[in-house]
Amino acid sequence: MEKPGSDSGAVSSDYLVRLTETADEIENLRVAVRKGRLFDVQKYIAEGMPLYRESSRKKQALQMAVETGFHSMVQILADVWPDQGSLGKAAEQAAWKRRPDLVWLLLECGADMRAVSFEALATCCDKDLTRHFLEHWTEIGTDRGLTEIVLAMPHPLTGLIKEYAARIPNYQIQLGAALNQFIEDGHPRWIALTMWMGADPRMPAPVPSWGTPDPECFVAPVEYAVWRGNVDALKLMKLSAEKDNLNVLLSGAFHGSEGSSQTAEFLIELGASINNKPNGGSSVIDSILSPWCTPYRSEPRADTWALERWIDRGARFVPDDSQAYRRAREGLRNLDAHDLRSAMKVLTRATEQDTLVKLFDTPKLRGILGFTSSQLKDHIRSTYRRAEERIRTETEPPGWATQTVFEQVKPRIVVARCTSLSRIELYNAL
Repeated sequence: MEKPGSDSGAVSSDYLVRLTETADEIENLRVAVRKGRLFDVQKYIAEGMPLYRESSRKKQALQMAVETGFHSMVQILADVWPDQGSLGKAAEQAAWKRRPDLVWLLLECGADMRAVSFEALATCCDKDLTRHFLEHWTEIGTDRGLTEIVLAMPHPLTGLIKEYAARIPNYQIQLGAALNQFIEDGHPRWIALTMWMGADPRMPAPVPSWGTPDPECFVAPVEYAVWRGNVDALKLMKLSAEKDNLNVLLSGAFHGSEGSSQTAEFLIELGASINNKPNGGSSVIDSILSPWCTPYRSEPRADTWALERWIDRGARFVPDDSQAYRRAREGLRNLDAHDLRSAMKVLTRATEQDTLVKLFDTPKLRGILGFTSSQLKDHIRSTYRRAEERIRTETEPPGWATQTVFEQVKPRIVVARCTSLSRIELYNAL
């Protein structure tokens, strides 16, 4: 057959004719495979007719045979199949269709194991096939292979994964990545199974949904569960004051969209201090005042109800630096005048007077309150004074509640006196 191309760039007419004939022949093969005509396909192969066309957009005959599930048809085609790439695709297709017998057949005919994705392998859910892949992990393994298998949630393979996991390089990181994903998706059963298979909830690991392999972005599953507000996962991880820094974990309790308060309550019950910062302040108050750090809220707006509730429990507001003041103002400046005054009044019980003045003495917040700088300072000073008077009044007992003092009777010995009375004298005495 004459090849295309010449000095003039023209394509040979004989070559075009041959291409058309090849396309027609392959189409006849596809029809025979689709209809299951095994003997016609055998005759087609025996005559040396073409089996594969690289530029075709249609499915190859081998892929069609895998789709039909006709084992003998797949076998006779795979034995003589000329293209390694499409042979591997057929093996992966067989795994997706949960046909381990066809996967074994195609591997024996030369299909590359690396062409079968680990997700397809887990979906096939065949123990012998999975064991074969795990035993040849050094030849085919990737940094995400074990993660993909576990994320497919193949329950029958969990024991096999537990048996072979320790033989796989960086298996702790791969299992930790799967554990982080199950925490995000809220699968308590698979959180427990992943830890049973060997995941360490306190070892930093990737978060698959973030899509970055950078080790600086790794997060320990226990921290990620706090961020996501997944209290059920924290219970399964068996947190304790001996193994975990509960005060540091409490700092991330309000990063999640749901369960923030429940997570903080859970950590405090385990022994975390409500004023968990080194300077004696509470990260809970910082998070409530600066909700812009929570990516799930539509606008940065401080929660005055939550602020009062936590301050009533003894939480303190002690900013670390100027950035802490700026973040707190971000949440306060979206409140109206009434809520802003309420927040100021509540904060008088949780911070020093100078700190409160520095927090509110900005043009934006003064404009909402309708105060000048001197008026704001006078208002805060009078608020603290009234609070001190109220506390003093509550601690001092009222005048009418003073204790009555009785005179002590001098102790003496009482001697019983013997007296005889007649019946008439006793009646008169009564």
